[in-house]
Amino acid sequence: MGIEVKEWDGNQREGGGMRIRDKNVKEIVDVSDKDCLHRPCYWPRPDPGVFTPGIGYRTRHPGRKPDWLCGNREIRGCPCPKPPPESTQPTSEKGVEG
Repeated sequence: MGIEVKEWDGNQREGGGMRIRDKNVKEIVDVSDKDCLHRPCYWPRPDPGVFTPGIGYRTRHPGRKPDWLCGNREIRGCPCPKPPPESTQPTSEKGVEG
């Protein structure tokens, strides 16, 4: 019965995700894995905070700029199985014919 211990690299998150820089929104986004930026389910958005019924949203870290996250992952969780990455090209270059 061995326990696998992974070294903390600074990009990994406590919930098993990681933070990756998205060049389109120019922010660091909390995602599930490195291929998320190229998946059709990826939806980058500022973290709205914590919702409390009857009160509304409160920020997770008052006085700090909101973090960015994948909205689908936060609201519904990642799809299972995850869809394959569409392309490694930036979104601005997709569909452009040379």
